[in-house]
Amino acid sequence: MASLALSIAAASPSLIHAEGPGADRRSEGSRASEPLPAERKASPQAREDRAPEAGALEDIVGSETYLRQMRIAQEALNKGNLPMAASFFQRAHDTQPEAPEPLVALADILKQTGQFEGLAKVQQVLIALRPDDPELAIDYGLSLLRLGHRTDARIQLHSALEMSDAPRIYNALGVTYDMDGDHRSAQAYYRIALENDRAYLSAMGNLGLSLALSGDVGESLAILKRLVADPSSEPKHREILAAVHAMTGDLEAAGAVAGRAFDAAAGEDAMKRYGLAPALGKDADSP
Repeated sequence: MASLALSIAAASPSLIHAEGPGADRRSEGSRASEPLPAERKASPQAREDRAPEAGALEDIVGSETYLRQMRIAQEALNKGNLPMAASFFQRAHDTQPEAPEPLVALADILKQTGQFEGLAKVQQVLIALRPDDPELAIDYGLSLLRLGHRTDARIQLHSALEMSDAPRIYNALGVTYDMDGDHRSAQAYYRIALENDRAYLSAMGNLGLSLALSGDVGESLAILKRLVADPSSEPKHREILAAVHAMTGDLEAAGAVAGRAFDAAAGEDAMKRYGLAPALGKDADSP
């Protein structure tokens, strides 16, 4: 597979070639200038017949080259030299394409450096090597989703469900449906994720936002208020709640949640950030 690491990986070097069949092999104690008795009498064809097969030599050389490349890559990684590490993990993959370890390491580097298109390509090759790995299937689906390939992501995530019941699969599937505007289907997946893990804050935040997008403002506010009350909640969760408050026209509540003053312009900006529109009938939708 060519250029998995994209801009990080350099071109692969030429392999070091071993001596070919018929190369001189001496036992210990023999002088280099003296041929062994058997060699004096054996024909060139007989000596070639006794030599290791070319395929075996290539396997030995390939294994040694692979181990050397992996060692250099790991040393570079330990020193924080990610471009060099990625380059040698790429070379190790080129040397032994059937080994998953270089690709696993390369995928981690690409994720750290935000090269998500390259990451998805590496994960696609890894899946061919490890088709029964549910975590890999999930991560590949999430990469496709991050790249905006909703349909492909959904297919991959449904495939992952055949191997795993992990809540994050349902959460990610919900996002694919929300992105398509099918909020009811999205909410069904978020609820399954929360049934499997009631403390899954990401699914809770996604459900709250999805409910607001579909007009269920009352339930949305109730869920998001519980979410921000959780000690493990993050600033982004408060931003979602503030945006939903702004959606209802309650700029004072939005400011209290966000910790800053909210005027009409700030409320509009918050709503736009999450795809929200001003709610009609504020009193009827409030909890």
